[in-house]
Amino acid sequence: MKNNEFAKKEISPGLKLYYPVSNENINNKILEIAVDMLASKKGSKEAELINRQGSKNVEVYKACLSNQDYYLKKYDYQRPSYILKEKFFSIEAIKQLKLSYELNKLNIPSIRPEFAITGKNNLLSNVPSIFVSKGIESGFDCSYLIKRKEIQHDMQKEKLESLFTQVVYLIVKLANNNFLHKDPAPGNFLIQKPHEKPRVFLVDFDDIFKLPVMPERLKVHMLARLKAKFMNRFEKYNFTYESLWKKSFKNVFRGHYNKKWNIKKYNRVLKELTNKKVNWRKYRDSNKGSDD
Repeated sequence: MKNNEFAKKEISPGLKLYYPVSNENINNKILEIAVDMLASKKGSKEAELINRQGSKNVEVYKACLSNQDYYLKKYDYQRPSYILKEKFFSIEAIKQLKLSYELNKLNIPSIRPEFAITGKNNLLSNVPSIFVSKGIESGFDCSYLIKRKEIQHDMQKEKLESLFTQVVYLIVKLANNNFLHKDPAPGNFLIQKPHEKPRVFLVDFDDIFKLPVMPERLKVHMLARLKAKFMNRFEKYNFTYESLWKKSFKNVFRGHYNKKWNIKKYNRVLKELTNKKVNWRKYRDSNKGSDD
């Protein structure tokens, strides 16, 4: 990605703003909210906390301005390993900004990046940062819809087929462009207007990585991980989707994947990997239950 596609400027001592040059009309109010959150190291009365990853010290906020939703993802790493990673590589919010921008350029449906801001870069401490993106109108977390059984019972068959086709197509697009998704769980897909004409978008890029070269085995692992995570989620709510998966795989993955392969061998390897991942997750979840 070209550096001239992004602009950088200092908005106050120690605070820097990064944004795509194509997005010069930044909403001043959402920028003000983000700056206040970063400067005060607290939340904001104008943004609702919707998710917190305590182990990483990452928080996600939602703000609605003029009927437009914005999501602010705040990174304030405290673990030495995460801090060192940012020192030697990219600051997390900047990485998310550039990654989401590249995905949109490749026409991979995903949330739209607005900007990133970073705090003071001290040698011995972390660099707090915030990545801001625009929300998708009438969008719902796929995991939330499964939990409420709206996908299983309220969606017509053709809409379910469309949903699965789009999910598999997203993974195909990632694979074709050497992107590895390490956590393609239902919660990382957003469905717009699920009961009308559903469209699927990628959200949360923390577990997506651009690789210079992506071996075929790694791509099969990504597909198996996708199938296993959806299978576990659906089985939890007594819904079988194997026939939908097979149809989506046949029509989309085989039709749009760039590389030819031995389909029988590929299906066998995919099935073996999926079963291993499903069984491992069941084993892990059962151990969690016994610990409780």
